[in-house]
Amino acid sequence: MISVTKPDWKREAPRKFWDPSRKLLRAIRLYQKNRQQDGFVASFFCKVCVIHHIFWSVVTRADIPLNCEIGANAVVVRDVEAGSVVAGVPARVIGST
Repeated sequence: MISVTKPDWKREAPRKFWDPSRKLLRAIRLYQKNRQQDGFVASFFCKVCVIHHIFWSVVTRADIPLNCEIGANAVVVRDVEAGSVVAGVPARVIGST
């Protein structure tokens, strides 16, 4: 059952090895998660996520910055500006950070 109030994070998980769009989204979410934490390990993982983000951005030809907020289950079909908040299907800008 699909809920309107509770996000379904399983839909964003990569389904196979070559799933560029979902891997780009995973790199963005992991970067944002590690950015909130302090310490050497979190800093190291942020750098790894940046490398993954660059690679998957080139593969998907998408310009989605690391500091934008993407809503759960959002379908991003065009480039997103830095610092914006997007949500919906298709994703629309609903604010800024």
